[in-house]
Amino acid sequence: MKQLLNHSGGKLQYLLQRTSELDILNNTLRGYLPAELVEHVWVTNIRQGCLILATHNATWGTHLRYLLPSLRDALRRDGILPNLTEIQYIVRPAISAAVSPTSTLPTPQLTPTTRRELTQAAQFLPAPLQQALLHLAREKTEK
Repeated sequence: MKQLLNHSGGKLQYLLQRTSELDILNNTLRGYLPAELVEHVWVTNIRQGCLILATHNATWGTHLRYLLPSLRDALRRDGILPNLTEIQYIVRPAISAAVSPTSTLPTPQLTPTTRRELTQAAQFLPAPLQQALLHLAREKTEK
C-alpha cells in the first residue's frame, strides 16, 4: 500500500484524505437533517465555500431545498463550516433504480391461488368489473 501511495505522486493520498473528510462531513450533516431525509441526502463535494449535496430524486430535493437556508446558517453557527456561503443540491438516482432502455422487465405471473381468488372475487362484482377480473385471471393462465 505504501508503494502505491508513494508511486501516485501524492494524488492517491490526497484522494483518500478528501474522501475521509467528505465522509466525516456527511456523518455530521446527518445530525442536522430531519429523520425522513437522512437516508436520501448525502455530501458530494465542498469547494470555495459551497457545499454540494445529492439526493435520490426531485421529491427529496424539494424537501431539501426548503431547508437549505436554515441548514447553511446552522452549519456556520456551530462552526462546522464557518466559511460556508451557499448549499446546492443535485439529483442523483440510485444506480440500481436505473433501468437500461434496452432491458425489458419480466412479465409478472399470477400464482394459481391469486387466479382462484380473482375468480371468486369476480362473483360479487357488477358485470363490467366481473368480466375484467375474469379476463385477467384467464389471460395470465393462457400466456
